[in-house]
Amino acid sequence: MFSRLHFFIFIIIILIFGYLFYLNPEQIEFTLYQDYTLTISPALIAFAAFFIGAFFVFLVTLFIDTKRAFDLWRSSKRQRKEEFLQERYSQALEQMLKGNFAKAQEGLQKVLAKNDQHLPAYLSLANLYHLEGKYEQAIEILIKAKALAPENLEILFALEKNYRARHDYDLALETLEYIIAHDPENREALRKKREILLQQGEWSAAYETQKQIVKYTKEKELAETEKKFLIGLEYKFGEELAQKGNFKEA
Repeated sequence: MFSRLHFFIFIIIILIFGYLFYLNPEQIEFTLYQDYTLTISPALIAFAAFFIGAFFVFLVTLFIDTKRAFDLWRSSKRQRKEEFLQERYSQALEQMLKGNFAKAQEGLQKVLAKNDQHLPAYLSLANLYHLEGKYEQAIEILIKAKALAPENLEILFALEKNYRARHDYDLALETLEYIIAHDPENREALRKKREILLQQGEWSAAYETQKQIVKYTKEKELAETEKKFLIGLEYKFGEELAQKGNFKEA
């Protein structure tokens, strides 16, 4: 069908050319360059222009088709790479769940070697180090991940967990403050902040943090629980003030 169509178009073009040549039998002089002229039929000039235009259209079409084919090949190659990395990542997680931490670590590091922007691999590797008690290495991995996604909550909470695990409460609080600065209603960050402040005996700061938790807790039962906790902190805060001699404020 394709060959017949092109043959039919070719015959039509030849017939049109013959018809125009018949209507325009006269010849004209066509100057190619100085002191050189060419006697040629007007019909032939028209068809030469037509074929030159058709040739340029062919070149443009060829370029577009070639570019499309190249983009498709590149996209397919990228997709195959992503599928390969996902398979490697899944295998590493499977080894991790089986307790084969060494093999899991090796697999995750290979994924990151192929794609240093694979956030799930960073998080899983950091979690693996945390399980092994290697908090410094976990933090190092998470800092690299944070550079790629500074506001990723999963990364930030993992950082806070590892800072707290190595008893670096100042950096843990700094990380939580960063989360709260971007999302003041993040109750998980507020609760973790409250826990650290209570652990440090900072009753005043813990009390203020608890007030924020109560403010942003909308669920009725949870709100009641948080209010009771606030009352307890209020008592502790007052007790602390009394011990310092601030009876009026207490």
